[in-house]
Amino acid sequence: MKLDIERVCQILAETAAEEVLPRYQALTSGQIRTKSGPNDLVTVADEAAEVRLSAALTALLPGSVAVGEEAVSADPALLTRLGASDTPTWIIDPIDGTWNFAHGTERFCMMVALSRDDTLLAAWIYEPLKARCTTAERGAGTWRRADSGDTARITTPPPPSVRDQRGFVYHRHVDNSADPRLARWGSAGIEYLELLAGRAHFSCYDRSMPWDHAPGSLLIAEAGGQHGFADGGSYHPSGGPKRAVFAAAQPTRWAAARDSILPDPERY
Repeated sequence: MKLDIERVCQILAETAAEEVLPRYQALTSGQIRTKSGPNDLVTVADEAAEVRLSAALTALLPGSVAVGEEAVSADPALLTRLGASDTPTWIIDPIDGTWNFAHGTERFCMMVALSRDDTLLAAWIYEPLKARCTTAERGAGTWRRADSGDTARITTPPPPSVRDQRGFVYHRHVDNSADPRLARWGSAGIEYLELLAGRAHFSCYDRSMPWDHAPGSLLIAEAGGQHGFADGGSYHPSGGPKRAVFAAAQPTRWAAARDSILPDPERY
């Protein structure tokens, strides 16, 4: 199966230009609604971008199917497409960080991953405001690609000592306010990019919805880091939304960083 990494970047850029950026800081109250709670938002931009991405990506790879965040919100049975067969599956988060987007702040991105047999093959995180796509293909590394055509390979830099590491934690058993090292930016995709840049060193999430973490998982792994379930299991997209995931910039620091945040990870 031949993947056109750059064409997917173009599809993301085109979708951002048509469906996302025109609505940035321009949404009306009637174009935003809640889903599971007051902080779980969806906008007309999310819905339009997902429809466009699903159509373009499945056309790019005939025989493939799409699993998008908003489609699953309407029909949870679509999640069974993950790992159910050898059908190539696009995992789509049309806007990651919707709360930020809806409130006109810049920490949002668009994310796509491609899996087959529950194995990640490729991943993309596109930053519309920076016109930049970070990509990974299994066995081929992680790359940052600007719309201008400039490319650069990314490897995760060595982190500081565990005591001095900073990161992002969303976990019901962790009180972020008690630890100044911990933050929440409201976009897993942007937070994974911070790990790749060396400005953060770990991240932990107690929900592992595939559109939030499948792209970041491959990007981190191909850049030399480690991403997996916090209980020590290898990450795979159908692993279940209630299993915590943990990422670290360096595999040799993964367990120590995890244990500093979750002393009893198998409970979670």
